[in-house]
Amino acid sequence: MKRFFSVLIIISSLFVAQTVEAKSRLHVIEQTCEGLRDPLCIDTATPRLSWKLASTRQGDSQTAYEIEAASTIDLLLMGEPDLWRSGKVKSENSILVAYGGRQLRPRDMVYWRVRPYDVKGKPGDWSEIARFGVGFVDGAQMEGKYIALSRENAERRAPIFRKKINVKGDGTIIAYVNSLGYHELYVNGQKADQHVLQPAVSQLTKRSLIVGYDITSLLHAGENDIVVWAGQGWYKKTLFKNALEGPLVKVEIAQEQGDVWRPIASTDASWDAADSGYRDLGTWNAWQYFGEKVDGRILPATMNAADLDKMNFSKAIEIDVEGIEATPQMFPGNAIIAQLKPKTVEKRADGTWLVDIGRVITGWFQISMNGLEAGSEVRMDYADAIDEKGELISQDEYDIYIAAGRGEETFTNKFNHHAYRYVVVKGVEDIASVEGLQISGDYEQTSTFQCSDRDLNTVHDLIHYTIRCLMFSGYMVDCPHIERMGYGGDGNSSTLTVQTMYDALPTYKNWMQAWRDVIHPDGGLPHVAPEYRCGGGPYWNSFIIKAPWNTYLNYSDPSLLADTYDAMCRWLDFVKSHSTDGLLRPWPDTDYRAWYLGDWIAPQGIDVTDKASVDMVNNCCISECLDKMTAIATLLGKTSDSRRFEEWRRSLNDRIHSEFYHPEDSTYASRVPIDIAYALVAGVVPENLRQAVSDKLEKLSRGKYNSHIAVGLTGVPIFTEWAVDEHKADLMADILRQHDAPGYLYMVDHGATATWEYWTGRRSYVHNCFNGIGSWFYNALAGIRTNCPPTLYTLHSTLYTPTYTISPQLAKGIDWVKSTRETPYGQIAVEWHRTGTTATFDIEIPVGLKVAFSSQDVKRITHVDGKRHKADVQLLILHSGKHRITAELQ
Repeated sequence: MKRFFSVLIIISSLFVAQTVEAKSRLHVIEQTCEGLRDPLCIDTATPRLSWKLASTRQGDSQTAYEIEAASTIDLLLMGEPDLWRSGKVKSENSILVAYGGRQLRPRDMVYWRVRPYDVKGKPGDWSEIARFGVGFVDGAQMEGKYIALSRENAERRAPIFRKKINVKGDGTIIAYVNSLGYHELYVNGQKADQHVLQPAVSQLTKRSLIVGYDITSLLHAGENDIVVWAGQGWYKKTLFKNALEGPLVKVEIAQEQGDVWRPIASTDASWDAADSGYRDLGTWNAWQYFGEKVDGRILPATMNAADLDKMNFSKAIEIDVEGIEATPQMFPGNAIIAQLKPKTVEKRADGTWLVDIGRVITGWFQISMNGLEAGSEVRMDYADAIDEKGELISQDEYDIYIAAGRGEETFTNKFNHHAYRYVVVKGVEDIASVEGLQISGDYEQTSTFQCSDRDLNTVHDLIHYTIRCLMFSGYMVDCPHIERMGYGGDGNSSTLTVQTMYDALPTYKNWMQAWRDVIHPDGGLPHVAPEYRCGGGPYWNSFIIKAPWNTYLNYSDPSLLADTYDAMCRWLDFVKSHSTDGLLRPWPDTDYRAWYLGDWIAPQGIDVTDKASVDMVNNCCISECLDKMTAIATLLGKTSDSRRFEEWRRSLNDRIHSEFYHPEDSTYASRVPIDIAYALVAGVVPENLRQAVSDKLEKLSRGKYNSHIAVGLTGVPIFTEWAVDEHKADLMADILRQHDAPGYLYMVDHGATATWEYWTGRRSYVHNCFNGIGSWFYNALAGIRTNCPPTLYTLHSTLYTPTYTISPQLAKGIDWVKSTRETPYGQIAVEWHRTGTTATFDIEIPVGLKVAFSSQDVKRITHVDGKRHKADVQLLILHSGKHRITAELQ
């Protein structure tokens, strides 16, 4: 690859007005604790605090900070923090600052604020007051017992648990709910928060999750009505052999009383329990998620006391639960993010109704109906696609509603969800209204992208939307309906896309906890977490290494590296035990894992089962893992491990090259694109051969495959990474512009609103196979990348922090690009326009970040921030603020 970096120049724009300002322009715009906003139940008593900054001064930066923390807001406002006063700390760092105050205890609530000092040393204003609550850590246990519906009435039911409690005083009150199965909390008839399908997923043979709710504003002095509505969800014997007949619920309600927190209520056999009328229909094995059966004759109209008093309550029973650790949920939850009116509601000749929501969604269905006779049944069948005759392509998902016979009646899902676009409704004559309630993880979009090419925008938006449909409940699924599994292969394929487009840090923290919980004593891993026997291969298992590393790069949070390191090493020991003559060989199926795949679902004509390709892909995967483990061990101070991994990788790469390289045509293994691309990405190709091998891959892609995608699930992110690294934007743009199969626009032209499982359409029409291309729009066209090159390391505490570079690739046929991407410090914005042989780059850098700018498409930079640029420079270091770069193009 050509090297253009002749001179390094720093464009800091640190010149400031000479007039003395009375006040700093630097201010805090966002605060988080362990990556969460105002969490109520965290899993550590020594959390890390972060804040983002903004300033109207060009080149401003934080030179110091002060943090104050107190047990009440009033103490902070009075300037009397009783928990922590950091004093002025000289530091540019504003991320993951460790709490350093008084030792905290479970249930403690901490209120905190921060004040930054600007580049001139002037203090800014204090931030808004944020808070965090310490959960049950260091062996602390919630008070209360697990309770359930009586055994004779429990099977697949969704019980309502109820207790009236007396409240005295005016301190903050937090309810902690630990459920095996889903739950919703209601206080005096009002839902405690907006989240649904709580808690997140976990490996329920080992771990359940505790969710905290601030219910202070819903309570009043005297008697209050507390209700927990629970559903079986994942907690089933068909999935977890040690599961009891659930759902099971434990609740503790704690109140702030002076400087301590005291439990004032908890679950036991004194709570009332009743069947709500909801019943789960599925086993939740693949193809058996089915839906819910709701008896409107039993279902309470509201959670108000008057309606609950009509129900047939009896006493709950206490249940002993052993061997399952209850820990705080570090994921905010799921939310209804859109309420969609249908595109069409059509009554068909057979008396059924066909509802088209307009796009595929993950979520609930809500329908209001008139004129139903008591006891009559309404059936709703769901599908993500219809055939050419307008009939549903069945995915075995349906709901049943039994009418109460009382005026307008409404059905809404509660403890299950569907992935659907179309619904066939049978058994009703008069539909009053219909809505699709779209559910996703409660996380923020963190990037935007647009360019002058409409086709490329369409592909980007298709993937961006698909990710929304697939990421919820603290993990990411292959598809939300048929299997609903957290596959590591699908996860690896889309991690860079996901972490670019959304604030997914809490999702990966929760998901990696599940991966650590499923590792077997010999170091073997299933292909999904939570565990279920599914197909896959080493690439699927390697998620345990690749996901924490990418999470570190994208969010600058090293905690997953440290937390998962032991499991990573154990899995690599397992890999070594199945290696012969220096190469990994196929391992046998087990009762928790099947198959030994390389690539998966490649386009027609490419044999993903070819033995040479499978061996090539899997050994390159291990090489890639060893490369990351070398860096991870170095970052964690494990130098002997780092040397061991590096030596293993070097030896493995030599073996891969000698075993699979074809010198006569500069290809590898079965000569398909993934085999060649992975050799380049994993560093298998010797330096003196890289150009020839890369040229061969491009020639193959343009010639034999006619500028079409020629890889599957595993190959998409690998091919994308090669294309970004080797500046193949023209090739990638041409591949993405194809309207015939295999291609993304083929899906769109055939009605897709999300990416499919198969390139030509089959089985699932909202899937996580081919979304790895999404990172290309940001990494290549906008040029925003995060990495850890040795020459650009910056030291924070004892760990290196990832850096950002902006290196736009100006693909042919694209006149302009506009993109933003959020970082731990704030938003990077890039906009470029090309006119003839010149281009203008408008770039905005957040406070706290320095970014390297370069572009191989630039011949000469002529102006920087309005000033003529005379130096022969190809790399600029941009400090915070807005910058304009004008350049002549190659």
